[in-house]
Amino acid sequence: MINNVVIVGNLVADPQSQTTSTGTSVVHFRIAWNDSFSRRGDDKDRASIFLDVTAFGKVAESVAKNMHKGNQVGVIGRLNQRKYMSTKTGTEVTVTEIIANSVEFVGPKAASKTDDSGFQSDVPSTPVDTGFDAGFGDNSSNSSSSNFNMSDLGLDDDDVPF
Repeated sequence: MINNVVIVGNLVADPQSQTTSTGTSVVHFRIAWNDSFSRRGDDKDRASIFLDVTAFGKVAESVAKNMHKGNQVGVIGRLNQRKYMSTKTGTEVTVTEIIANSVEFVGPKAASKTDDSGFQSDVPSTPVDTGFDAGFGDNSSNSSSSNFNMSDLGLDDDDVPF
């Protein structure tokens, strides 16, 4: 059975972190996104969708440290449903949530520079020279891909899976 979820949404509130009795980090957060659909004809309705997410271990530690309300994140995980008895009402409550394997920033970061339009970018305004030439540019001394050697990257032919 396949149970994979890939979704992008905004954090509704700051993540809530805990540690289990065995020392495992756990973080709970809720994401939301807008969904639009047609009822009849061309009339479009919009609905806000909310879903709880739980992450464990290193993923939980990273989320708790780096992510905050309003951040746009991508979540990869699996759908989970659990039940418990409410102490307030005495009724059974069913919770559907994502158990996250990975959580990544997909929107602009808050520490980025903002231009006059309000757009935030984490891309440097000038190119950064990494010192690596892949042989695709117009550098005449290394314009041929035949000059490329995998050992330049610290790899052997045995490291490549094909």
